[in-house]
Amino acid sequence: MNDDARLFPPASSYPSAGAYTGPGAERDATAAPLSDQAIDWVVVAHSGQANEDDRRRLAAWKMQSPEHRQAYDEALRLWADMGEALDDSAPAIPPRRPVDMDRHAAMRRRRPAALAAAAAILLAVIGGLLHGLHYTDPLLSDYYTRTGERRELNLADGSRIVLDTETAIDVGFDQSGRRIRLLHGRARFQVAADPARPFEVTAGAGVTRALGTVFDVRQENGRVRVTVQEHAVAVRAKARPDLPARVEAGQQLSYSDSGEIERAVPVDLSVATAWQRHKLIFRERPLAEVVGELNRYRKDKVLLVGPALNQIRVTGVFPLDDGDDALQTVTSTLSLQLTRIGPLALLHR
Repeated sequence: MNDDARLFPPASSYPSAGAYTGPGAERDATAAPLSDQAIDWVVVAHSGQANEDDRRRLAAWKMQSPEHRQAYDEALRLWADMGEALDDSAPAIPPRRPVDMDRHAAMRRRRPAALAAAAAILLAVIGGLLHGLHYTDPLLSDYYTRTGERRELNLADGSRIVLDTETAIDVGFDQSGRRIRLLHGRARFQVAADPARPFEVTAGAGVTRALGTVFDVRQENGRVRVTVQEHAVAVRAKARPDLPARVEAGQQLSYSDSGEIERAVPVDLSVATAWQRHKLIFRERPLAEVVGELNRYRKDKVLLVGPALNQIRVTGVFPLDDGDDALQTVTSTLSLQLTRIGPLALLHR
């Protein structure tokens, strides 16, 4: 890591709130709740950029009331849950009792591990924020959607395509066939009949041929999933075009980047196609999966804090046109807390 690289921006760059002699002290005192102020201070304290003045101001902020100290302690616990290795290794005021040198040395030894954990968290967060930007879509695709956007296309042959959020496709029609390449995302295809020109969708390591049908194809994280709503499709791996798999209405089939095709299985179409009706439906699905789906439609990203939350089971119907309402429903129903930090929304106990 070069000298200019930082795990976090300098303390002065954080847009914090509240007239409390902390980061952003020039803003109105009612602009942020105490919990948000505390989180701002924890981030500054662990940024690696805090100076003596920052520490004095943090100490003064904590001394304002027992509620301030409690909020800071809760923010520290939240931070520790995120990193599983972070500690408050930069005290705000010098200790008044003799320093425990053995403990102090142990904290120094743990600091590289704490910084590594912080770096891992930051990389994961940045990856989540950058996912879905797809800067090359305007250059590499004919049609695309951005985060939270859906788009309906009417093709020259009478076929119709609905693009889900963060989706890009290429369209290639000629006298011999109609070919769509799904670069990423999910799309629904309603195919107009034309026996002389097959309609095929290439995604990843496979090709789906319409057999007079309505179906959707989703490509994400190295896997492709084909769901058939009407009639049937034939799916073949590029490496084995002689072994197509037939998928009937009400069935779903998946294949991997290696071209390994799984057996088609029955699927609840009301759930699988809910996105086409601007909804998401979950039945006993892990909270991590629910949050992952909601994040596909949100410009700010939701992050679960603590592994215990990942496997909480969720059943519900969420509107895609109001992501904040969906998030608030999850938060209140599961008795969780929601804390916003810049482009992140943290769900925690």
